[in-house]
Amino acid sequence: RAFELSEQARARSLLDLIRSTEQEEPKGGTSALQLEVATLEREIDAHIASPARRKAARKPGVAIQRAAFLSAREARLAACLDQLAVEAPDVLRRHRGAPLRYAELMRALPPNQLLLEYYVTEAELHIFAVRRGSIRHVRKPVDLATRRDLISRSRFQLDRPEIDNGYREDAQEKLLTSASGVLEEMDRLLLTPFRDELDVDRVVIVPHGELHAVPFTALERDGVPLIEEVEVVVAPSAAVYLHCLDRETATGPALFMGYADQHAPEIDEEIRTLAASFESPHTYVGPTAMCSVLEQHGASSRIIHLAAHTEYRHDDSMESRLQLADGWLTVTQVYGMRIAPELLVLSGCATGRVSVTPGGDLFGLVRGFLHAGASSILSSLWEVSDGRTRDYMERFYRAYGEGLTVAAAARRATLEMRAAHPHPYHWAPFLLTGRGG
Repeated sequence: RAFELSEQARARSLLDLIRSTEQEEPKGGTSALQLEVATLEREIDAHIASPARRKAARKPGVAIQRAAFLSAREARLAACLDQLAVEAPDVLRRHRGAPLRYAELMRALPPNQLLLEYYVTEAELHIFAVRRGSIRHVRKPVDLATRRDLISRSRFQLDRPEIDNGYREDAQEKLLTSASGVLEEMDRLLLTPFRDELDVDRVVIVPHGELHAVPFTALERDGVPLIEEVEVVVAPSAAVYLHCLDRETATGPALFMGYADQHAPEIDEEIRTLAASFESPHTYVGPTAMCSVLEQHGASSRIIHLAAHTEYRHDDSMESRLQLADGWLTVTQVYGMRIAPELLVLSGCATGRVSVTPGGDLFGLVRGFLHAGASSILSSLWEVSDGRTRDYMERFYRAYGEGLTVAAAARRATLEMRAAHPHPYHWAPFLLTGRGG
């Protein structure tokens, strides 16, 4: 139940939006169990919303009766949702407003995966480690100020664009040592004691609050980053992750779009180089890379690669945007799109940055494209030079073209980048959100 409450505290509005836009009539009609769920929800809502009942509940005797009525209905609803999670998980997953049930997760989580879900309070950090058939909870007394200080120090050590400006070799080594130190500290906080349980192929990270800014792939133990041991994907919630697993994806040609400007002058070359490895891709650069092209081909493209200058709006994250030939593509506009790629690549500056509301919902480009229909999204947590980005993308698509899944290709590209450029500034920002293949 604690895990289910943790799920209810994150990404609920995103999940409801996705469910409402993808709502389908259940095949075979509506079962008696579904009807009972709907009836109980109506009764609870009516009892809570009725002004007359709220006024009457001020009387002591009536208040006790009302509380008993609601308690009984909510207990029965919880039991029905648990049963529905076992009998018809696909129906429950589409149910608008229904929280994720533990039974549903146990049924749907692949056996070779470990899901680490984090929940933060002012004074504590809670970690739920979930795998097929088991759940474990670790509680750590670490306050908000300590966590934020650690994340701030990690960002100072990792987001170092001046590293590309030709530091002497001894200075590079000192910078790497400093970065490794803070990553080891973060690993002790966020991954201990789960590092000894990584007999899986993939770790699914579900952050909470300020932890969305953490580059989990780079967290180190004894100099070994997490990505060296397993594939790593992140998700806004376990429920959104399961939804991405279920999504049907398009099968049409890859779509590559790029618009270069003074901030990112090498984008056109990046697009032409990457698109060359695909058979008959749709390729648009310069003045042809327009929002209308994305709307036209997005629903049928198995892969969508967008390379453009990006602006993240701290004051209004819904207005974060990508610059295309016919203007800015904002998160608000993305909400109106319907796409279905297996993979969406956002190749720009800090395309993975998000703001987190007190209700646990994320806002930013990644959220917008998840809502629009993407199953997996490759983005970046901080600004990386055009050259390093192109280097990473070439390695990623080479691995993907060899038949690896999206997550496995991202892992190989990250490890190859780390071997060539050891400082995590170069290889740690790339973030894979969603299904991962």
